[in-house]
Amino acid sequence: MHHSYMDSLAHRRGFVQSLDPRAKMAVTGGAVLLAALSEQFWRLGVLAICLLALARVAGLPLGYLARRLLLVLPFAGTIALLLPFTSPGEPIWSTHLGPWEWTLTAQGLSSALLLLARALTASMAVFILVATTPFDRLLHAMHRLGTPRIIVLVLAFLYRYLFVLVDEAMRMYRAAQARNLGRRRRGRVAVAAALLGSLFLRTYERAERVYMAMTARGFQGRIELLEPLHFHLGDAAFTALGMAFLLALGMSP
Repeated sequence: MHHSYMDSLAHRRGFVQSLDPRAKMAVTGGAVLLAALSEQFWRLGVLAICLLALARVAGLPLGYLARRLLLVLPFAGTIALLLPFTSPGEPIWSTHLGPWEWTLTAQGLSSALLLLARALTASMAVFILVATTPFDRLLHAMHRLGTPRIIVLVLAFLYRYLFVLVDEAMRMYRAAQARNLGRRRRGRVAVAAALLGSLFLRTYERAERVYMAMTARGFQGRIELLEPLHFHLGDAAFTALGMAFLLALGMSP
């Protein structure tokens, strides 16, 4: 089966792709922090424009970023829909829904739009980082920056075997459909429970086999790379300029 990997574009040649992952992680962290703390729309707009320019320099299609950003809308949008009716302020519109009165306020609407802008801008910075950095190099950079080893290993195994687990679930689902299982509504719950139980057992057995295979090959709990990371002068310049720009943008009136 075909899967759309997060870092499918990370192996392209380009200036952004060639930067050390630690430099990109530092600038991305600063951009996310600035987006989370910004209270003005213009500041978020400037940051978003700069991120889009960086994405174009990296050769990332705008449609790729747009599809990734759509994944954020259900989470941020749910909270944003409630803010206009729960935040105090000057009422714009009100209605009665059963025993409750819903009042839309100007301050609540502004807070909802600001929340969406923050979420989309911060997510854009993270997506650009992931799209321009191979996942193994990203994990190695996290380890070098002091991230707890257990978190790095969990992310590594999740990324590596999540698609295997999805394939296994899809094969079991197709096998159940081919055998005409779960056609009736009463039998769907029983079939779903049986599939989940079987999927858990298969996942456990595969995890045991993977662990024994990795132990036999000398795995010691560290993410190793064939090409070690090197922090060059260009990486330092990119980090310094990026952080200086973010600092200046955050401190501007």
